[in-house]
Amino acid sequence: MHLLIVNHHYYRDEPKSRSIFPSTQQSLDASIEVLNSHGWRFIDENLLCQSINNNLFPMGKHVFFTFDDGLKEQMNAYHHLLSKGIQALFYPSTMTIGSKSLLDVHQLHYLRHKISDEDIISSLPSIHKNNINILQQDLCNSQYRYDCPSAAKLKYYINFYISAAKRKCLLNSLYEIFHLDQEHIAKNLYMDVHDLKSLSQSSSIGSHSHSHRPLAILDTDDLREELTLSKHVLEDITGSRIRGISYP
Repeated sequence: MHLLIVNHHYYRDEPKSRSIFPSTQQSLDASIEVLNSHGWRFIDENLLCQSINNNLFPMGKHVFFTFDDGLKEQMNAYHHLLSKGIQALFYPSTMTIGSKSLLDVHQLHYLRHKISDEDIISSLPSIHKNNINILQQDLCNSQYRYDCPSAAKLKYYINFYISAAKRKCLLNSLYEIFHLDQEHIAKNLYMDVHDLKSLSQSSSIGSHSHSHRPLAILDTDDLREELTLSKHVLEDITGSRIRGISYP
């Protein structure tokens, strides 16, 4: 058995920006056509789990479409794919449910979507500017090879150089400086309980951890908490067993 996972995040009919690269209905349909023409067939979670449990895997090439983060716009993809008989899998981070704030990753995406990297850097307190200036450009470029030098430095500094607590504090202060309404953005960006229940009806939901922290860098206790809490929250809401995870 050959298994291909095609992962998506944003799903919207608008041009890509410096920080948001959405899939569209047109690009999704084009992907389906290409995959089908090369002999790939879509598989659902139930069949995959049965194959794993029985250690008996179907022959041929099989593919999943997955969507991470629990963005409300992904519900349009969910309904569109169902109309084509395709069951995609959606993996929300449970901290977003009913939240009045954004996950760090989306805070930075939206900030860079609205404000230039140069303006962001110029608005930083001096200590942050100085720290960014001394970062090795090659190190930043190795992590963000498709970004321009200033963007690579800014993203590396916020995502890797400073602690999680300092990152949240810095992003919140930048939202205040640029008058961005985080609560309003979060309310419209993330799935709600009704959306999660809809996904569970077709076994199309799994975990993307609780707070979207990179699981590979967590200690054992934090890792267990991230996974257990997310699983319990989703199972309490949907009444369904959560069997899969797409790790951040």
